[in-house]
Amino acid sequence: MYDGGLRVRKSQLNVSSEKLLAEVEDDIARIENINIKLAAKKNYLGYTEWLVILVLIGALYGYVVYQDHSVPPVIKGNQHGNFSEERARIILNQIASLGPRVSGSEALEKKAFKIVTTKLYDLQKAAAGKGVNRIEVDIDRPTGCYDLKFLSSFTLCYYKITNIVARIGPSTGPTNNAILLNCHLDTLPDTPGATDDAVSCAIMIEVLENLAYSNEPLKNDIVLLFNGAEENFLQASHGFITQHKWRHQIRAFINLEGTGSGGREILFQAGPGDSWLLKTYLDHAPYPHCSVLAQEVFQSGIIPSDTDFRVFRDYGRVSGLDIAYHKNGWVYHTEFDQADYINEGAIQRAGENILAVVKALIKSPYIEQPAHFNEGNKWVFYDVVGLFTVFYEVNSGFFLNLFVVACVVVLVAYRISVKAYTPLDLLYAFFHHFQALLAMAGTGIILVGIVKVLDLYMSWYSMPELVFPLYILPMIIAGLWVHSHVAETKYSGIDSEMCHWDSVLLIWATVLFITTMMGLASSFFFLIHVLFPLFRDPLIYLLGKLQIIEYVSPRKVLYAQFACLVPVMLIVSYAVMLFFDFFVPVMGRLGNLVNPEFIMMPLSLLTALTFVLYTVK
Repeated sequence: MYDGGLRVRKSQLNVSSEKLLAEVEDDIARIENINIKLAAKKNYLGYTEWLVILVLIGALYGYVVYQDHSVPPVIKGNQHGNFSEERARIILNQIASLGPRVSGSEALEKKAFKIVTTKLYDLQKAAAGKGVNRIEVDIDRPTGCYDLKFLSSFTLCYYKITNIVARIGPSTGPTNNAILLNCHLDTLPDTPGATDDAVSCAIMIEVLENLAYSNEPLKNDIVLLFNGAEENFLQASHGFITQHKWRHQIRAFINLEGTGSGGREILFQAGPGDSWLLKTYLDHAPYPHCSVLAQEVFQSGIIPSDTDFRVFRDYGRVSGLDIAYHKNGWVYHTEFDQADYINEGAIQRAGENILAVVKALIKSPYIEQPAHFNEGNKWVFYDVVGLFTVFYEVNSGFFLNLFVVACVVVLVAYRISVKAYTPLDLLYAFFHHFQALLAMAGTGIILVGIVKVLDLYMSWYSMPELVFPLYILPMIIAGLWVHSHVAETKYSGIDSEMCHWDSVLLIWATVLFITTMMGLASSFFFLIHVLFPLFRDPLIYLLGKLQIIEYVSPRKVLYAQFACLVPVMLIVSYAVMLFFDFFVPVMGRLGNLVNPEFIMMPLSLLTALTFVLYTVK
């Protein structure tokens, strides 16, 4: 009985032990399952990280806007030696207060004429008293005809239009080389034309005043043309450059224009050829603001406008710089183009730039050489948030662009060869981008519908910055949501993220290759979308070697990616702001041809897409 009972109890104990062991194994399995789920959750980035990204993007955009609104302090008018906005505003207010100054009208031919010539003769006396430089004043009334092929197929004739011309140079007498500064005094019938273009004329008079009171003799001459018929299809500039007695000494020109009110003036056309002009501006303008992208957009004909730059270039065979105010374009050619709308500091900024560049140009040894009108080289030029400028030859950019494209192709081929991912994985990543694009486009269409229902058409017209919160930011959120959802449900492992990143590199590399082969100088914009992201993997490798990171996780990859994408996002934000500032005013000239919201929404979609493409996990 005893032995048998013991065997029964042993049997029961064995059963209990096996049951307990099974329960422990189940608990371990559940814990491991929980750990696996936790690890999986850590394998992609959630909405918190996307919120951080949006905050950082907003901060970058805010910095760009802040830089765009930065202006130098206004110099008082009680001393000479520096450009003074205070003095320039006196002339500006006098001219703009006359109201519309149509070519041939009393406001232009008598009143504005008297204001400008009186000031010029006063400065002539001041310069004579100093005995360092001389000032000549000439009143010219040319008559002529020319072909308007660039606007239409007809010939335009003009008769005795008014040009006021001043010339300053060393007191020893006229030199054989001169720089031309040009503005126009006339306006359309319904606008006082404070920015288009009275402010430019005021800036030129203040530049002349600084030079008239200077104790430094000028090396070469500066000709200042206050033309009286620009709005009449550029007649006055044609009359000067084809007939005036001083035209043969002009070696280069600076044309000053306005398509908005205040803000930062932009160099939006340069050349043709004569890269020394552009280089002189980039090296000497204290607050440079320029973009070859703006030049190619303007010269494409998209912008229904033109300037005296074309006439000096085509009929004078002279190279030059075209500089214009473009902020607040809603006042352009309207009764609101008044001096009060030009913000404080805007004239000071432009004046300091023009004065510094003019002084550098007349000292340049290149001014003594004939203009190389047929110089075949094109140039890439742009400033980065007003902090510094980039300048290089398009031919050099051609090889740089192709080298970067080749690097992407080699990288992707290597990844496929080591089985980091497959071509099918790349196709899926492209489909992922397409899903995000659809979500963003759908968001944009919904927003257009909301704008229509609430009757908010062109609410962004007077403040282009509103395009960002109205269209761009919601589209970015929609794109990030798609990326986060797909990452959570479809992706696993770091290789999938690598595949996604490389797929975006391929997209931008393809665009870069196409624009490079088209010879577009603005292909630099796509170069930055490829060049900086290529540094991501070397950066992660370097941080690992330095033992700054011990293992690669999605969050650490995000930090590395953001470090590489900061330059891209900064330049994109800057270009977007510039583009909308430059392009938004055109929407007001479309009439009833098309709903402007269906133009701004797709443009906003393309902008948002540049922010979203590189995000996935």
